[in-house]
Amino acid sequence: MKKNYLFLIFLIFFYSCSNSGSSDKNNNSETEKYIKGIVKLSGNAFVDFDLKDSGQGLNNSSNRAQYITPDSTLSGYVDSSDKEDWFVFYSDKELSLSINSEQNFDALIGKDPLNLCSFDSFKFLGPGKYYIQVRAKNSSGNYFIKIKKTGKNRLSADFDFVPGEVIVKFKNDSKTILGRSTDVFDNLQLKKDYQSFSVYKIWGKKPLALSSKTDLKEETINFINQLNENPDIEYSEPNFIRKPNYIPNDYNYYNLWNLDLINAPDAWDISRGGEIVVAVLDTGIVQHEEIPASRLIKGYNFLDGDENTLDPGVAIEGIGYHGTHVAGIIGASMDNYKGGCGVSPEVFIMPVRIVDKEVTSENIANGIIFAAGLPNSSEKLPSKNADIINMSFGGEGYSKTEKNACDAAVEEGVILLSASGNEGKKIVYYPGGYSNVICVSAVDSKKEIASYSNYGSFVTLAAPGGDSLSIKGPVGPEPHDYAGMTGTSMATPHVSGVIALMKSINKNLDSEDIFNMISQGKMTDDLGEPVFDNKYGYGLIDAKKSVYALNDFTSYSSVKVLLKDSSNNIIRPLSLAKIAAGTFSYMFKVSASGSYIIEAGIDLNNDNKFNGIGEISKTIEVVYENSQVQAEIIDLSYP
Repeated sequence: MKKNYLFLIFLIFFYSCSNSGSSDKNNNSETEKYIKGIVKLSGNAFVDFDLKDSGQGLNNSSNRAQYITPDSTLSGYVDSSDKEDWFVFYSDKELSLSINSEQNFDALIGKDPLNLCSFDSFKFLGPGKYYIQVRAKNSSGNYFIKIKKTGKNRLSADFDFVPGEVIVKFKNDSKTILGRSTDVFDNLQLKKDYQSFSVYKIWGKKPLALSSKTDLKEETINFINQLNENPDIEYSEPNFIRKPNYIPNDYNYYNLWNLDLINAPDAWDISRGGEIVVAVLDTGIVQHEEIPASRLIKGYNFLDGDENTLDPGVAIEGIGYHGTHVAGIIGASMDNYKGGCGVSPEVFIMPVRIVDKEVTSENIANGIIFAAGLPNSSEKLPSKNADIINMSFGGEGYSKTEKNACDAAVEEGVILLSASGNEGKKIVYYPGGYSNVICVSAVDSKKEIASYSNYGSFVTLAAPGGDSLSIKGPVGPEPHDYAGMTGTSMATPHVSGVIALMKSINKNLDSEDIFNMISQGKMTDDLGEPVFDNKYGYGLIDAKKSVYALNDFTSYSSVKVLLKDSSNNIIRPLSLAKIAAGTFSYMFKVSASGSYIIEAGIDLNNDNKFNGIGEISKTIEVVYENSQVQAEIIDLSYP
């Protein structure tokens, strides 16, 4: 125990220093004179871990591949001492790839790290995990890669969506169909207009009640195909239905096997999740002894359009209080002589009620945007934004509306998780299938994949979901209201809880950090095939390993800032510390009044210039007099 306390003291000291951003001096006294500022890197841009002389972590093998996402840019540097860079991502659509480099590097891609092909000869091999390798040969220099999804979404009447409803996003911020005279638009009636999309009902030539459900779904798909041919429409898609992914099981009051399986008790010596907010997008949360009001952040009810997020206990497959049970797995109190405890027993819970017996894409998107603290249809914002969003539901069918909401939340530094689904099939379940959402499969008490758990290369990692032994948690308002449930719905909150433990130690962790720690084996117990397995992903979540991995973890930084005089001569370069997702801070101590130039950018070859392939920069002027100066925010993005 003494050893653990010493480690805790070290962590507190380490992160109190690192979280302040890079600067010339740690002591930021009000009497000292500084130019301070913020740099933001946007546009889904990824930068090679091990740039020249960077001292960052390595990505020079397929086992340590850097995690990226498609529809992105990727810049990097290779030379004789760093001869290759490896990257990994998941894609469910065809891809377009291009590389621009200072030398004739090999750029290879494929599903099998041992059998890659060149970008020029690449053919999409179906949904899955893809590796990219860049090799230096006998030369050195920068490279810049663009990865773009080009395939269309496949729609099927077998997918679960609301018949007779379509989600539409118009181009140029146009949100209505008023004034549009085509036959397609004449058959649509506005149901609800949101800030970033609208939901319409289809009014066909015959009454909807006279059509079968299958006919209505086919008619809906036909309308969508016609709408997507219209130049005024950015996209049109079904209002998909997602369902909670749990299976009722026997009452299991004292069994906490799941916490031991992921080594949670060993992590509690270091962290219990304090100050972190996990949004539970679900059926709501009932007032229960294990989830006290003091640890609740006011959420919103998108089903009824009010702030009443009380879980009504609607029965799904025979048992109610799905959201309450999920919240209990994440953050039920400990040391209170009650029924059990959660993975992160001091975390704050934000209930966002979007699920009844099922949930639609429109409410999923609204719930994500609200929890991230972004403007949304409720016209309300949470008092404290979510750090993590748990989504224990899913279904087939790719939704741009959901994906756009996920992208917006990740840009704000929120980490998203979702369930792989309970059909026991190799099918992609969304939201878990989106490349920036952590997808969780389920294992039983023997660390074997649960029979019901969906699998495939979209799975990120596994967690306890139960089988013959279920996961115990609160399911009602009374002190004795506990029950066991099983499913990937139960697996997902285990990982949300572990990430809350980590964020409580290092609040700067973002989605990119977590994905890379997972893919490099720093958070999991490897199961199945070495490194990655379609059933277990990168392995079973390990709370102790995850928390202790922060001992030698530094959030990756790719941004440099140059302080220059008015004649454009460099006074001092500075590599920046990441303080949030895509956000970096800097602080220069100055002594003389006058005009200064601040240039921020991506310096791949560490030459204090930003003129190479894959390098970008932006310059601002700052006038310093006799006080601290807060410079304007510098926004960086690749064209």
